[in-house]
Amino acid sequence: MKYLPSPFVDNLRDVFLYPGPRDSVAFRTLLGKRYAMAGQRLSPKTQSALVRMATQFYANVYPPEIEREPIPIDFGDRAIVKSFANESQNLMRLKATLPEYVFLGRSESGLYSTLHRLKARVRSSALVRRSLNR
Repeated sequence: MKYLPSPFVDNLRDVFLYPGPRDSVAFRTLLGKRYAMAGQRLSPKTQSALVRMATQFYANVYPPEIEREPIPIDFGDRAIVKSFANESQNLMRLKATLPEYVFLGRSESGLYSTLHRLKARVRSSALVRRSLNR
């Protein structure tokens, strides 16, 4: 069990469901805030890798558009698990992990693997909105 501080969870929600372009200055600012909370500065390479993960993985698995909320994500699609693994490995190579990322990454990896084995179809954005609701 890991306790995630409220400011981190607030930032996590804002990042997961960010409604605009993931390569925007505003989105990059949200990422920088998360590292600042940990007393770290976000390097340009790490920032680029996080934007890539947000664009290549999270925007597809947790689409921020309200109109896509009722559409389930097919976790039976092997490409989803592979995308998460590839983007996570890229972040690990850059040593871009915060302590919370290690916990979240392991939890997510187990979750996505289980959902894949179950061939689950999940309205993931709806769940994130409900679970990370203020």
